[in-house]
Amino acid sequence: MVTYPQVAKIPEEFRPIIVEHVVHVHMSIAHYSHEFLLRLRRNNYVTPKHYMDFLTNYLSLLKEKDAFIKAQCERLIGGLAKIEEANVQLQDLNAKLAVQKVIVAEQTKECETLLQEITKATSAATAKQTVASIKSAEITEQSAIISEEKAEAEEALSAALPALEAARLALSDLDKNDITEIRSFATPPEAVQNRIIFEEMSEAEEALSAALPVQEAARLALSDLDKNGITEIRSFATPPEAVQNRIIFEEMSEAEEALSAALPVQEAARLALSDLDKNGITEIRSFDTPPEAVQRAIIFEEKSEAEEALSAALPALEAARLALSDLDKNDITEIRSFATQPEAVQCVCECVAIIRGVKEINWKGAKGMMADPNFLRNLQEMNCDLITQKQVKDVKAHMKKSKKLDTMQQISKAGYGLLKFVIAVLGYCAVYKEVKPKQDKVEALEKEYTEACNYLASLNREIERLQKTLDGLNNKYETAMLRRQELQEETDIMMRRLVAADKLMSGLSSEQKRWTLDLAALYVEQSRLIGNCLLSASFLSYAGPFSYSFRATMIYEDWMGDVQARGIPLTTPFTIEKNLTNEVEISGYAGPFSYSFRETMIYEDWMGDVQARGIPLTTPFTIEKNLTNEVEISGWNSEGLPPDELSVQNGILTTRASRFPLCIDPQTQALSWIKRKETKNNLKVLSFNDPQFLRQLEMAIKYGMPVLFQDVNEYIDPVVDNVLEKNIKVESGRSFVMLGSTEVDYDPNYRMYLTTKLSNPQFNPATYSKAVVINYTVTVQGLEDQLLSVVVRAERSDLEEQRESLIIETSANKSLLSGLEDSLLRELATSTGNMLDNVELVNTLENTKSKAAEVSIASCVCSSEGVSS
Repeated sequence: MVTYPQVAKIPEEFRPIIVEHVVHVHMSIAHYSHEFLLRLRRNNYVTPKHYMDFLTNYLSLLKEKDAFIKAQCERLIGGLAKIEEANVQLQDLNAKLAVQKVIVAEQTKECETLLQEITKATSAATAKQTVASIKSAEITEQSAIISEEKAEAEEALSAALPALEAARLALSDLDKNDITEIRSFATPPEAVQNRIIFEEMSEAEEALSAALPVQEAARLALSDLDKNGITEIRSFATPPEAVQNRIIFEEMSEAEEALSAALPVQEAARLALSDLDKNGITEIRSFDTPPEAVQRAIIFEEKSEAEEALSAALPALEAARLALSDLDKNDITEIRSFATQPEAVQCVCECVAIIRGVKEINWKGAKGMMADPNFLRNLQEMNCDLITQKQVKDVKAHMKKSKKLDTMQQISKAGYGLLKFVIAVLGYCAVYKEVKPKQDKVEALEKEYTEACNYLASLNREIERLQKTLDGLNNKYETAMLRRQELQEETDIMMRRLVAADKLMSGLSSEQKRWTLDLAALYVEQSRLIGNCLLSASFLSYAGPFSYSFRATMIYEDWMGDVQARGIPLTTPFTIEKNLTNEVEISGYAGPFSYSFRETMIYEDWMGDVQARGIPLTTPFTIEKNLTNEVEISGWNSEGLPPDELSVQNGILTTRASRFPLCIDPQTQALSWIKRKETKNNLKVLSFNDPQFLRQLEMAIKYGMPVLFQDVNEYIDPVVDNVLEKNIKVESGRSFVMLGSTEVDYDPNYRMYLTTKLSNPQFNPATYSKAVVINYTVTVQGLEDQLLSVVVRAERSDLEEQRESLIIETSANKSLLSGLEDSLLRELATSTGNMLDNVELVNTLENTKSKAAEVSIASCVCSSEGVSS
C-alpha cells in the first residue's frame, strides 16, 4: 500500500468529503465527455491513470503550495520584524542619548576607584603566587623522590613472583589420577623414621647465619666426587638411603646458598646503622619533611631488605616446580592403587590439607580434599602469601610424626612430588615472613607518595585559582580603562544610527503597510489551500482536452460548488492560473477540450461541488490566479502567447503537466510560442517523417535539449513511447531510457513537445495515457486578436513592432519589480547585528525605492499606450 505523507496536512474532518468530491469529479468527466462529443464531435478518453494522477496532483500541490506560502510568510515576517526592530531602536536611541553624558561622568569616577582596588589586589595576588610557587617546587622535588623509591620497591616485590609461580609449576604434573592413588589408601602403613629432610629444612629456616659453613662443607664433600662417582649413583635402581639424603641435602643447600647471599648486604646495612646513635635517630625523626638524602637512605634500606629476602624464595619454589614436573595422571593413580596407604604418604597429604586449611586433619579429610576434581589446579593457583605462621608450625609438627619421609621416593612418586612441594612452600613462607614487613613498608611509602601528590595538586589548584583571580583583575582593569573611550564612541554611533533609522523608517513605511496586507492575504490563502489545490488538481488532471466554456462550467460551477457545499476551505475568488503557475512541475492531464467546455466543467460543475460540500475554497475562485502570477503571464505574452484566459490556461498545462504535452494546434499558436520560448535553450524541431529523427532525439535526451515534434498525425511512432511515459530507469546512479533497443542517458532537463495541425484528431485512448493532450483551438475573441495583429503587421508594421516591444518591456518591468522586492526582503532577512549599522542595507533600500519609482512610471506609460498588463 502506497502512503503519502502529505495526507497528514489534510484535517480529519475534511477527508471523507474530499474523497466524495474526488469521486464526483472523476464520475462527472464521463458526462462532460459525452456532451463534448455531442456538441463538438470531439472524443475524450479517461482512464484509471487519470484518477491516480488526480490524487497525486492534489497531494503534490498541497505540499508545494503549503511550502511556498510558508516561505512567503517567513519572508514577509522577517521584513516586518526588521522594520519594527528599526522603529524600536529609533525610540531607544533617543532615550539613551539623553542619559549618555551622565553615564560618561559616572564611569570616569568608577574607573578611578577601580584602578586603586586593582593595584592593591594585584600586589596581594603576586605575593601569594610567589609563596605558592616556592612551596610547589619543594613538593615537586619530594614527589619525584617518592616516585623513584616507589618504583624501586615495586621492583623488589616483583622478584617474589617467579618463586610463587615456581610453586604452582610444581603441581603442574599432578592430575586427578595421582590424587586418586593417595585417596585409595585405607590405613597408612608404618615406615622407618627418617627425618633428615625435615631437620635440614628446619635448620635452614631457623639458623640462616649457620648455612654458609654447612654449604662450604657440602661443596668440599662434593669436590671429591668425579664423573665415575656420579655415574655409579645414577646406576642404582633404588638409590641407597645415604645417596638419597645427600641428593636432597644438595638441593636444600642450593636453596640455603641463595638465602645466605643476603647476609653480606644485611651486615653492611647493620654496620651502616651502627654508627647512628639515639641523637641521630631523634634528629631524623624531628624533620617535618625528611631531607632527600635521608629519605633515599630509608627507602634504599627497605628496598634492599625486601630484595634479599624475596630472592631467597626463588630456589625453594623452583625446587618445588622441579619436584612436581615429573608427575602425571598415572602417578596419582599409583597412590590410589595402594591397598594400605603408606604412613609417609598419609603424612604428606595431611600436611597439604593443613596448608589448604582443611578442618579435619586426618586421612579421611585428606582424601576428601583430593576428591575435588580441581585439587591440583587449586594447589597451583594457591596464594602462598595467605598461609599463616600457625599453619607453618602445624605442618612442621605433623612432619615430625612420620618416620619414613626419606623413603617417600620408593613408596610413591606422587607422594614424593607433594613432599617436595610442601618443603618448597615452607621455605617460601619462611622467606615471606621476612618480606611481609618490607611489603608493609612499601605500602606506607605508596600512601606517603599519594598524600604528597594530593598535597601538590591542592597547591596547584590554589595557584591556578590565584592566577585566575589575578587575570580577572587585570581584565577588569583593562575593561575599565577602555570603557571611557567606548562611551564616547557609543555616542558617535548613536548619532549615526539615528540618521540611518530616519532613512529606513521613511523608506519602508509604505512597504510596511503593503507587506502587512500581503501577509494577511497569505494566511487566508493558506487556510483555504485544501479546496484551492483540490480544484487546481481537477483542472490539471481532466480539463485540458475541453474547450473554454466546458472548462468554466466544470470548474467554476460544478466542482467549485461541490467543494463549497461540502465546507472544504477555498479561496474566493478562485482562479486556476493564480493557484498553479510559479509552482513546481506536477503531473496533469489536459487534452482536446475547448475553452467553453473547460469553463463549464471547472467553474460550474467542479467548483459548485466543492462549495456544496463545504470544502474550504477561495472565492471568487479562478484557475489562472491560483496557478500563475502576473510576472509569469507577462513573460509568456512577451514570447508570443496571447493574454486571453484560454491561452493562459493552456500555457499552465503545457509548462506544469507531469507528462509531455500533445497540442491540438490548428492555428499554430502553440507552435509559435514554444519555438520562441525554447529557442534560447537550443530547441530541436523534429518530425516523425524524418528518417534521422532518432539520432537527433537521442542527442537531445542525452544533453537535456528541448525537442519539438511538429505536424504530428494521429499515429505516433511507438519508438518514443518510453520517452513519452517517462519510463526512466536508474542503475548504479545512472539514469537512462530505452529508445527502441538503445539505452540513452537521460538528462532531467530534457523536455519534449508535440503539436498537430489537425483540428479534431482521433487519438486512441493509449495516447491520452502517454501524453497530456491540450486543446489550443482559439476562441472567437482570440481569433479576432490574432487576425487584428496580422492586419496591423501588414498595414502598419511599425505599430505592431511597437506593441510587441511594449509587451516585452511590460514583462521586464514586472519581473524587475518582483526582483527588487525580493532583493529588499533578502537584505532585511540576511542582515546581522544592529540593522541601523548596516550601511549596505540602507543603500539597497534607497536604490530599490528609486528603481521601483522608475519602473512604476514606465508601466503606467505602457498601460496608457494600450498594452494589457
